This record gives sequence, structure tokens and C-alpha cells, in this order.
Amino acid sequence: MTGDEYLLVCLMEECSEIQKAASKALRFGPNGYWDAENGTNREAIARELDDLAGVVELLYDRKLLRLQDILGVAGKKLKIKEFMLVSRKLGRIEAIPTSQPGPITVPGVIAAVERFYHIEPGRLSSRSRVRTLLGPRQVAMYLCRKNTIASYAEIGRAFKRDHPSVVNAFQKISETKDLQLIQHVLEIQREFDSIPCEGS
Repeated sequence: MTGDEYLLVCLMEECSEIQKAASKALRFGPNGYWDAENGTNREAIARELDDLAGVVELLYDRKLLRLQDILGVAGKKLKIKEFMLVSRKLGRIEAIPTSQPGPITVPGVIAAVERFYHIEPGRLSSRSRVRTLLGPRQVAMYLCRKNTIASYAEIGRAFKRDHPSVVNAFQKISETKDLQLIQHVLEIQREFDSIPCEGS
């Protein structure tokens, strides 16, 4: 068995553990106990998700996953919301959880990246070509594409840049091996993970 194969087995096991923890929470309640020594079912799910995240990071380190594979959260959230609406119409679920503040927008992503990098509001979407803005601007373009339904052209207009500039930024961030940059992207992404996608 290769190292890659070993990690894939670990991935399978962690997914199975999450399934088991979710099943216990359904049967005994999120705050219930099926094994008092291991805490509540909610805590068990959180632990298993942490374990899964660790395996995912190792898969990324070994180049079995790309950054864009890890950050496909927004698209998945939108799909789940659509399927929940169908299930609601069919009477299969009682209610659809209410969302947090309004949808993620391109200006919202730009503002979040400016806050993270302590950049004066409006600078990333200006025509300025100052070198210190290049990296944060590419991060913002990447996160706009991942978290909104805006096209490359629409994102380009928001940054006063052309379509190829956005495509280039997206590819560069997707393929980066800079661990610090990856950490920055993941930290900013956390701000959006509890917010519905634009158009949802």
C-alpha cells in the first residue's frame, strides 16, 4: 500500500465515523449521550469532523487535493439549499433552517479581504497597481469566484480588471503551494462558511 492509498483508507474511515456520530445524534439527540465517557453526540460529531479535516489537509499536502477542491463549500451549500426546498415541498422535512445575514456578494468578499489584510476600503477595487495589493487582490478574486455566482467578467468589472486577469488570479491561487497564502485563504473563507451563497 502506498502512502496515498493509506490516506484514502483513512479518509474512508473518517467518513464512516462521521456517519456513525450523526446516526447517534439522530437517535439519541445532539445533546444526548450514547457513551458518557466520550461526551455528547454533538461533541462526537465535532471531534470526527476535526479528524476528517486533518486527513483532508494531509491529502492536500500530498497533492491529492487542490485548494479549489477544499474550498468548494459555497457551491455545495447552494445545492443543499435547493434540495431542501424540494424536500420541503414534498413534505419530507418540517422546516428549512433560517440563514444568517444576507447572501455573499462580490463587494462583501472584497471588504472581507481588505479587513483581513488591513487595506484601506476601496483600494482592492481601484485601478492601483501597487505591488503590495497584487496578492490580496488575487485572493479576493479567487474567493469571489468560489463564494458567489458572479462570472469572471462580472468579477473583473468589480476590480476594474479584464476577464483574463480574474482567470489568471483564480488559477494562481488554486495551484499555490505557499502555505502562508493557503492559511490566509482558509481563514478568510471561514467568514463566509456560515452565510448563504449569492442567489440562494
